[in-house]
Amino acid sequence: MTIGPPQHNRTGGAPSAHRHDYATGMSPRELKTLCLTCQGQGQLVIARAHLSRSGRVTADTEATDCWYCKGEGWLRQAITRA
Repeated sequence: MTIGPPQHNRTGGAPSAHRHDYATGMSPRELKTLCLTCQGQGQLVIARAHLSRSGRVTADTEATDCWYCKGEGWLRQAITRA
């Protein structure tokens, strides 16, 4: 196996687009884009405010998995041809 530019197949075209990319876990029919809800972190930090019995307001934060990308940090979209 050589490392370098993509090798062309016998017909002179580009390599087959039907291979699975095992390094990223993506198939060639899938587009992966950064989740803008969590900025690719996979978690959301939500500010919480509590009112105590004495009337003081205290603040803290709570981390939870991003509900949009399900904690992956990426959105996966199927590529379809019309």
